[in-house]
Amino acid sequence: MKKAILFLIATLALGVMSCDSNNPRVDVVVISHGQMQFYNHATHKLTPYEAETDSVVNVLFDKSDHMFYTAAHQQSLTLKSLDLSVPHPQPKVCANWNLTLLQITDMMYETGAMGMFMDESLENLYLMRNIFDDDDPTYVEVYNIASGTIKGLTIEEYEPVNSSSIAQDHFYNENGKFYYVSPEGRVCLTDQIDLRSENLDGMDLEDLYYSPSNMSRDGKKIVFASNFEVGEGYGQYCVADSDGQHQMELDDSNIWTVPPQWLADGSLVYVGGEPRPESDPTYDPDWNATRYCIKIMDPQGKASLLASDAEYFYVNPIEPLKTREKQASLQGCEMAIVDNGKLTFYNPTDDTFVPFVIEKDYVVSASFFEEDVLYYTVAIGDELYLKKIFMAAYLPEIILVTDWDLKLGDCYSEVCGKTAKMECCLDIPLVGIETGVYEEVCVFTGVKYYNAITEEQTDYWPDEYGYGDDAANEEQLRRELGLLNLSRFDLNLGGNVEENALELYSISPTHECFAYATYLELGPTGGQGPLCFATVDGKVKMVLEGTDVQNMYYGWLSDGRLAYTDQEGIKVVSPDGTITQLSSARMFVTVH
Repeated sequence: MKKAILFLIATLALGVMSCDSNNPRVDVVVISHGQMQFYNHATHKLTPYEAETDSVVNVLFDKSDHMFYTAAHQQSLTLKSLDLSVPHPQPKVCANWNLTLLQITDMMYETGAMGMFMDESLENLYLMRNIFDDDDPTYVEVYNIASGTIKGLTIEEYEPVNSSSIAQDHFYNENGKFYYVSPEGRVCLTDQIDLRSENLDGMDLEDLYYSPSNMSRDGKKIVFASNFEVGEGYGQYCVADSDGQHQMELDDSNIWTVPPQWLADGSLVYVGGEPRPESDPTYDPDWNATRYCIKIMDPQGKASLLASDAEYFYVNPIEPLKTREKQASLQGCEMAIVDNGKLTFYNPTDDTFVPFVIEKDYVVSASFFEEDVLYYTVAIGDELYLKKIFMAAYLPEIILVTDWDLKLGDCYSEVCGKTAKMECCLDIPLVGIETGVYEEVCVFTGVKYYNAITEEQTDYWPDEYGYGDDAANEEQLRRELGLLNLSRFDLNLGGNVEENALELYSISPTHECFAYATYLELGPTGGQGPLCFATVDGKVKMVLEGTDVQNMYYGWLSDGRLAYTDQEGIKVVSPDGTITQLSSARMFVTVH
């Protein structure tokens, strides 16, 4: 008898396990009039979730098969969760939000509640109140998953959370064309796409919107939004192959709705339109004859109705969400160090180094454009791209600026040890990169420029800017030397250095120190010589041994130290003449 009971228990256990393993995955959650409906792409079934009797406001997936949602009972809001990996999941109450339904509902749309957000640590959920209500300074509620507690945040406290560090770096717009950058090189997505179609009355394209999540899982298709100049703006979502072929408009879509999202099987879920029944009290043949619905388009491009009279849907991530590596703030950093394809920043105030962990591509070179913008070049495969970041941001965001239309070999020399050196000019909004290395004499033969204002590239210095004449440069040099009470004779080091060989000069931000170079005439490569350092009072005047002004980097820190490179790496010399080793890297740029 005991054996029979044990066998029955084991059979039931196996049955439960089998039921767990066969539990249909929830791929999409649709909300229609406050009720959740679950969709599974394998079964093609949309099943109402009847265990929740309150009105559902929004949904958020924190990881695969686990979700949080806000439920409303009259004006009271409750945060609940569901474990979708088990059969017949039951709502679990997490906490009561301190906000009311009226505070988070967009009054322009009766059911348009604000969504929930999760921070990068996957530890906190945020619910935002209606931003048009200015009476209450606390406009965000944050729920900590571990502690189960809720507290309010002011706008200032929420700013660091709201700052994005997601690198949208493989999508960019150039000259009206939309590009996706793959590790193999650049692929243009819209060469074959003409959005001025008949049903849009030939309206000109105003803008394109895109993000990495718009690419299908297999990388073969892309969905993007087009915005047209019609009154206050109007647009539709479009689908195309990743090479720009077979463009198709989702002609009943609207860019102001929830963005379309891809499922694992290549299907696309989006908000479409359907005829509004004439029995609907809000029906009006002139202005309200249609209503929103949820549609699904299969991989072959055939669309069908998924849920009628519904506007909101949420897709379960194909893979569990992962915590991205956190990027420390770059505020206060004055030096960007490039070493073996990685960027590291140095903060002289507290003598700390901050790795730039969110950049995954190979960094080639960098240059500061003003104090809070760093332009830098990366190599993706063998092709070079220009990116930038805003240093002052609490969490810096990577922005892909343009394709240099250059190969790594055009700017990189193993023989010379140079790696596409970059320069920025503030008076003239240009970012330049050296090209065409000449191995025999280890020099670059050209420069390519990017104009930060016009967003155009040239292979030459624009004529309207000119170079300036030698006489003007000479006069500027004499004027600055005079202000520092220095002369050419004072800076002459003697020996075989010509008295008039001063070519490079720079004054520290503190106006205490002066850096200059003396050039020697050595054959067809032109002049070269060491970097020199002096204090304005003349008490310190020294040659920085092991330096060569043609093959080195130098720059000032705000505390008056001069950073420079020699054969051993990055060193700094203080106003008292003390030299210390800062890094073993051989390439850097400073703000000053």
